[in-house]
Amino acid sequence: MSFDKRGQMTMFIVIAILIISGIALLIFFNKGTPLIGSHQEINKKEFLESCVEEEVKNTLEIIGLQGGYFSESKIMTKPFSSGSTYGQKNIAVLCYNKNYFDPCINQDPMLIQHLNDEIKLGISKTVKDCFDALTLSLENQGFEVQAKYNGFDVQLLPEKLKLDIKGEITISQTGSTTKEKDFEILFRTRLYDIAIVAQNIINQEASTCSFDHSGFMLYFKEFSIDKIRTSDSFDIFAVKSKDSYEIFNFALRGCVIPPGV
Repeated sequence: MSFDKRGQMTMFIVIAILIISGIALLIFFNKGTPLIGSHQEINKKEFLESCVEEEVKNTLEIIGLQGGYFSESKIMTKPFSSGSTYGQKNIAVLCYNKNYFDPCINQDPMLIQHLNDEIKLGISKTVKDCFDALTLSLENQGFEVQAKYNGFDVQLLPEKLKLDIKGEITISQTGSTTKEKDFEILFRTRLYDIAIVAQNIINQEASTCSFDHSGFMLYFKEFSIDKIRTSDSFDIFAVKSKDSYEIFNFALRGCVIPPGV
């Protein structure tokens, strides 16, 4: 065999090795990623999380600033301006008594469950829109999609919010089919923890007419509590998480001493 023929044979072998290596690398880097036909399937859970995240954040902020209500409060509110950052807000009065001397009465004893309901109200449209957007995105990738949306639930927990999107998505292409059902997404928030602090304040004010917020913060250093007394004898509380900077405002009126006494 001549030198030229041996050189050509060596070149063909090198090219074959490179092709095989390239195929092996492609298989390696795609390992663990679902493939149907010639298209790479997007991660449905990550898509939904990214889509709803901003609306969840905005809803939690509004609820915190307004004393647990996303839209119109079903209980008495107190107009209050917390400065130029947020402007004036109508803050829910969570404990109230119109009489003098008498302690306030808790207006929202099921506060945590109520917060869950308000969060659900605030993000309902966005969750449905994001589920529909996921379906459309898969169809645009060339998949045949069958999707069924069955609503969602939310649950505030210590240091997080759990969002359970109920539904199923079946996608098909070139004879292959995958099916996923229900998507659980977790968001970091201290709203649950802050609301528990608010409940402690309300319970003490309702029973003893006083809450020792300085003593409380001495033991629970992750929170700060500010209190302002208005000219008409309402107390405005602002409970803040020092690590997440989330705020929960609320108002109360009780144990008021009449003027001149």
